[in-house]
Amino acid sequence: MKFGISQSITRKEDAALLRGAGCYVADVMPAGTLHAVVLRSPHAHARFRVADVDAARALPGVRLVLTAQDREVAALGALPCIAMPPDLTVEAPPYPVLARDEVMHVGDAVAFVVADTIEQARDGARRLRSNTRRCRTWSMRSRHSGPGRRRSGPASTATSPSR
Repeated sequence: MKFGISQSITRKEDAALLRGAGCYVADVMPAGTLHAVVLRSPHAHARFRVADVDAARALPGVRLVLTAQDREVAALGALPCIAMPPDLTVEAPPYPVLARDEVMHVGDAVAFVVADTIEQARDGARRLRSNTRRCRTWSMRSRHSGPGRRRSGPASTATSPSR
C-alpha cells in the first residue's frame, strides 16, 4: 500500500507496546548513568534567591547542583532563539539557561540537580529552598476585565442574564 491522504500507517512498534513488551529509554540504562531534575518556578513572575544549596550538595548520591550563580552556568550564556524566519530581524531578550534573581514565567528553570538515582536527584531538588517575592503579573484577560469593562465572547454567554 502506498502512503497517502486518508490512509493509515502501519506502525511496527504497536504490537510490542500493546503486549507490554515495549522498550523505553528508562529500560536501557548503562552502569553509572546519572539522573537529573530541574527545579522550576511555580510563579508567573517573581524575584527569588535559591537557598540551602550546600545542604543539597551534601546529600548522599548528589553529584552536582547548579544555579545561575555558578560560573559554569554563566559561561553558557543565553539560549539562542533559533525560530526566526529568514530575512526577519526580531529583538529577543536574552533567555538564560537558569533564571537569575527573577523568573518571568511559570516553569522557568531555577536549579539543576544531578545524582546517582532519580530519587536522590529529587531529594536534592526538594532540599533547595527558594526565597521568593512575587511580582505583579498581568494577562490580556485581566487587562480587559474588571468593573466597568464590557465582556465579549464565550465568557459573556455563561454570565449574561437570560432575556
